[in-house]
Amino acid sequence: MDTRVWIDDPNPIFRLGLACCLRQPGFEVVGESTDFVPHPDLDRTDILVFDLGEQSLGWALGRARERRPARLLGLVGGGGPDRELIRGLCTVVVRSELTPTVFVDCLRSLADLYPPVPVPVSLAVPGLSEEELEVLRLLARGEGPREIARGLGFSRRAARGLVTGLVTRLGARSPAQAVARALREGVI
Repeated sequence: MDTRVWIDDPNPIFRLGLACCLRQPGFEVVGESTDFVPHPDLDRTDILVFDLGEQSLGWALGRARERRPARLLGLVGGGGPDRELIRGLCTVVVRSELTPTVFVDCLRSLADLYPPVPVPVSLAVPGLSEEELEVLRLLARGEGPREIARGLGFSRRAARGLVTGLVTRLGARSPAQAVARALREGVI
């Protein structure tokens, strides 16, 4: 399985150069960004490569604590944050020392330490109906079977059956878990 890499850097030419280095077996660039805007695909990423400046430090440390994505590779220039501050939470490479070989070797080392995690099956694959999506939205708002039945014009029994079917279909153990998965996947 390919290691999924997300590249976040303010310099478009640098981002393109990093992406070009990864055009080889074993890697897949799943996305690019410039400012750590939350994106659903970040959660499907094995390694995040990012510009480690003062603005991104707090964000990166939060992601590292959550293990989302599993591994972080921070790139610092001369004036970046202290390496000791983030040691153990992310791998740090100084930009001036970064060559294509160093970059790829560093990513391979991270991938070897922590093999890629399988991507969860997208909720869009089962083809949820508009009615099922509405049930998920109502559940996300904290509505119970009575409110769902009223909102969709069903009996309470039919609403409970629809919720139970959704939970089973999504491979969840509870309505709350089904909602969490739908939110994580960006479906609702």
